[in-house]
Amino acid sequence: MLELIDAFTNDLIRDPVLAADGHVYDRSSLLKYFAARKSEGLPIVSPQDPEQPMHEELGEAPADVVAALAQLRADGELLKARQARSVTFKSLEALKVVFDVLDPLSELLAATLEGWKTPVVIVFGQETSGKSSLLERLAMMPLLPRGEDTCTRLPILLKLRHTKEAQLPVLVVRDSATGKEEVRRTVSLAGGQVDVRHEMERVLAAEHGGLTSVSMTRTIEVHVHSPAVPSIDLVDLPGLKLSAGSDAADMPEKAKALVKAQVEQHKGSAIFLVSCTASMPPSQSLGLQLVEELGLQSDTIGVVTMCDNVGKLDMKKLPDRLRQTSGDAFQLAPHGFIGTMTEPIKGEGLSNVQRLEAMATAERKWFASQPLLAPLLSDGLLTCDALVDKLSSVYARYLRSTWAPQTLIRLNGELKRLQAKCDALGLPEAVEAPTGPALDELRAAACRAAEAVLDEAMGGVADECFDSIIKPTVSKLVKPGGCTGLAAMHLAMVKSAMESQHRFVSQAKQAFAADASTFKLQRFPAFTEAIVAKLQTQASHERGTFVWREQSTAELVLEAANEMTDWKEACAAERVMIREQMLQVEPMKAKTLEVLGIASESVLTTEEVERAVANVDPAAALVALLQACAIGARTPVASGIASLADAPPAQSTDPMRGALAAAGALPPLVAMLRDGTAEERAAAAEALGKLAHNKANKAAMAAAGAVEALVALVRDGDAQGKANAAGALWTLAAGNAAIQAAMEAIVSGSDDRTIEVCRDSGTLELLSEKTNAHSNIVSSVAFSPDGTKIVSGSYDGTIKVWDSGALGLLSEKTNEHSSEIKSVAFSLDGTKIVSGSEDGTITVWDSDNLELLSEETDAHSGIVMSVAFSPYGTMIVSGSVDGTIKVWDSDNLELLSEETDAHSNIVSSVAFSPDGTKIVSASHDRTIKVWDSCKLEMLSEKTNAHSSWIRSVAFSPDGTKIVSGSDDNTITVWDLGALGLLSEKTNEHSSEIMSVAFSLDGTKIVSGSYDGTIKVWDSELELLSEKTDAHSSHVMSVAFSPDGSKIVSGSVDGMIKLWESGALLANAAGALRTLALGDPAIRVAIRTLADGDAAIRAAIAEAGGFY
Repeated sequence: MLELIDAFTNDLIRDPVLAADGHVYDRSSLLKYFAARKSEGLPIVSPQDPEQPMHEELGEAPADVVAALAQLRADGELLKARQARSVTFKSLEALKVVFDVLDPLSELLAATLEGWKTPVVIVFGQETSGKSSLLERLAMMPLLPRGEDTCTRLPILLKLRHTKEAQLPVLVVRDSATGKEEVRRTVSLAGGQVDVRHEMERVLAAEHGGLTSVSMTRTIEVHVHSPAVPSIDLVDLPGLKLSAGSDAADMPEKAKALVKAQVEQHKGSAIFLVSCTASMPPSQSLGLQLVEELGLQSDTIGVVTMCDNVGKLDMKKLPDRLRQTSGDAFQLAPHGFIGTMTEPIKGEGLSNVQRLEAMATAERKWFASQPLLAPLLSDGLLTCDALVDKLSSVYARYLRSTWAPQTLIRLNGELKRLQAKCDALGLPEAVEAPTGPALDELRAAACRAAEAVLDEAMGGVADECFDSIIKPTVSKLVKPGGCTGLAAMHLAMVKSAMESQHRFVSQAKQAFAADASTFKLQRFPAFTEAIVAKLQTQASHERGTFVWREQSTAELVLEAANEMTDWKEACAAERVMIREQMLQVEPMKAKTLEVLGIASESVLTTEEVERAVANVDPAAALVALLQACAIGARTPVASGIASLADAPPAQSTDPMRGALAAAGALPPLVAMLRDGTAEERAAAAEALGKLAHNKANKAAMAAAGAVEALVALVRDGDAQGKANAAGALWTLAAGNAAIQAAMEAIVSGSDDRTIEVCRDSGTLELLSEKTNAHSNIVSSVAFSPDGTKIVSGSYDGTIKVWDSGALGLLSEKTNEHSSEIKSVAFSLDGTKIVSGSEDGTITVWDSDNLELLSEETDAHSGIVMSVAFSPYGTMIVSGSVDGTIKVWDSDNLELLSEETDAHSNIVSSVAFSPDGTKIVSASHDRTIKVWDSCKLEMLSEKTNAHSSWIRSVAFSPDGTKIVSGSDDNTITVWDLGALGLLSEKTNEHSSEIMSVAFSLDGTKIVSGSYDGTIKVWDSELELLSEKTDAHSSHVMSVAFSPDGSKIVSGSVDGMIKLWESGALLANAAGALRTLALGDPAIRVAIRTLADGDAAIRAAIAEAGGFY
């Protein structure tokens, strides 16, 4: 068999060369391989057999290989050559047909794929059921461990990416928990199987002393970038086992747990291939049993392997099992089963790739030779070719519903951008000098633009000249002792007039050069120069007399226009270039429409969108809506999404709203808000408002830019748009701390055992209080993200959850910690609470009933001083008296990473950055340190940040600043980058500062102190307000309410108090009233806001009202 395929790119060889190992390679790929191995400090080995050393001498390729490649390229088209080869067999390469169609879009393809979720195919099944052989046959890449002596013992990912230029394959061993790369080296596709096996054996030897178990902590990835592959992830999982056999006793349980975790992670976004041997009844397959357990039937293709290694009885049963009609059949709808053979091909001198190609050919021949099975070939139930066809249809449907619409949206956006850029050059266009009616239209538009510029320039100059020339001249003439003769006065006035004229001409020149009208006069410099020349002759000073030509501005401009002979614009070349770019986009749109299966952009009408929405199949409706949005049918799309999302608002986990967001509905809606018509913007705001009822959608909407776009619509939209946008913002802000930046939120803490919610004004007005909330010091308080609850922790060892309105007790836990509770915090979704205690324990609770979810009794060897959830709720950070910082999995409190010598003294406070990538810590050693949250590697530190113990640190909401409070009575704000000092206040509190926090919009900071006061500062530490008698003793903890309307503080006397943040509301109401008085449409929008909150209505009324 001729070697025609490059061992590194899986593509046809372009420049064949014979290597020292006797195999043919592509010269460029092989030389890159040599260079990569040297740079990695590795010896040169055969790409076909990495265990065979090889020197670098190259020879001429065999003549028959050169001739065969030349024949394949006879017509000069590589694509046809590859298609000619694929007639012999099929692999996942066939899935890249969409990329072949769209190859002219290579740059756009790279951009759109950047944010595109790559399809995933996961293969699992019983051990020795041929699943790894199946996957390498599909990929035509011999990269996976196979055989009875070497089975998969950890997840192996083949990450294929379609790129214009091929890159050498790379093998990576990754720590599953931290994401850190432990090994990275160049491999070949032809012999990578050996490298993968060696790394797997190395990992398992280190963890278990051999291949007797599975690795739960490591994954192996092989990255392949080539024009010969589709963009897809292939995952090979360890085999399921009935019994341990010679393996570790817990091997079957561990293997199932690993497979189950991987499958559940990708459930709903992957296609699963489950292998079972032909000799086993499908209902007895461990893989299919797991499919049933996890409910994966609709996403699974069953693959019956080893059909060529089955007895007569099972051979007779095989057709009915594949058709799912036998008594022991397993039902998989809609994809069903496909039968394959996996008997390896043996042959001297065959490369690994040639072996796979030979297997594909042999498989078809063997099935065709079997009387019982041959009829199933035409039904598409046999061979890997049929499996590829089935995967192709699934893959194409995925592309049509995700990538293609997103690509078309970007293309339409690019067209709009180019059109706007073209229009910004000036209208009407004049790439070529127009004639006839077109010239008359252009000339008239030019005259109108020039007159408008001159009128504005003349008005400005008149005012300027009166103040700076004429007025002083007259004043001088009428001064006592001044020259009052008529001749002198006349001469002075003539000079003033001439000076005014000079200024006017100069102003006109500048105004023409900076014309911002849609016409853009600077396109026609000859025209504006002619006008300026005529202006200069309008006035003259002859023999002491001022002479003014009796000619109006309009007459002067028209005269200049009529004298013009060439009306070709100066920016013609730039406009032509933009038009050429637009012409390049049009065929891209046509190709993408082809992928969508849509003949033209006018196909999907409003009625068809409405029919799609009424469709009982939500997936079909989503696809239709995205396609309609992609081709520009934007208003019906927004209305359709709003209709689909129209579940009861209280249903905060409505699956359709979640599915719409997951399917990509948010970006097009935000795009409509930004650049749509008034009708489109209003419809998009309505749809986003309904999608925001799902709590899980809110963060995604904020990340997509919905908040800024909705605020812009409130400012500049029509009445309906403003009302819809205001309603959407209200829904978005409700219960979401990250989005409630429009209103301040402050929480304060105190040592008089009191929890209070405070007012940002000169004094803090008490709303309610709870005496004897705890029997000892209230050490920590926090609001729930929706603002409806408060959690408090105390030295009395109890945790309590309170209603944030009347401070009614909702739930409590007593004596669950054996000692003082030092810190409590809510998770971002509000479902969990974490607590840290003096007994060294960290505990996670259900926030509704304070039921124990998980705990770590020996989390630290000393007191746990501070705990915090990561923004996405997956991690918890803790700091301790033992000087360590640790990061935990929030589900099971499994230790993810730790730094044992984080500080040389007590770690008093820890916090995550808003994006979750960093952690800040403060210590009694007077230092502040910033850490990478995954690896706990120190990024920066500030030694001697304060002159005494640091008690509290917090990030600003934008993640750019850190605030700290210390026993030196100082509050300080630092720049995150280098921990440079931005501002500080010393001795504004008369005692230690125990707690500090930023407001959610980042404009204010609250501090609580041992002196019993609570103070509110702006972000530059200018004092805004304070409460000197907030508590009768030390303030221990402060925390903001999400909506900024309240502050909570905890104190040593065990009380809880709530304070109204009235000034914030009053200030906001005053601003809203001012805005509303200037625009009737805004009044409509603000009424929508006020209708949802009595406090806002009252505040607006107090501010003077407006309706």
